[in-house]
Amino acid sequence: MKMTIVIDSTDAKGIESAYEIASLMKRKYGLYDNYTLPKESFTKIELIKVIRQYVQGQVEALEDENNEMVKEVKNMYSLRNTKRFVDQLFHGKLKY
Repeated sequence: MKMTIVIDSTDAKGIESAYEIASLMKRKYGLYDNYTLPKESFTKIELIKVIRQYVQGQVEALEDENNEMVKEVKNMYSLRNTKRFVDQLFHGKLKY
């Protein structure tokens, strides 16, 4: 089945309707949507392992006198350290 949808850029309701039609066709015909990123999913056990790995890394960093990122306990829960850990996890540098 082929379909042509004409969208008027000044018609907000029409744009929403066109989006709904395209979404319906995607669901019906099982086509991959190139405009959405795949969602990360994990189990409860995997999440527990990741959190444990983060805490272990922070404790090791706190005990390491040469580590500049974690000098005190309050540095362990800083946004910067947490972001660094998540970036490593998402870029495949860490495994859980």
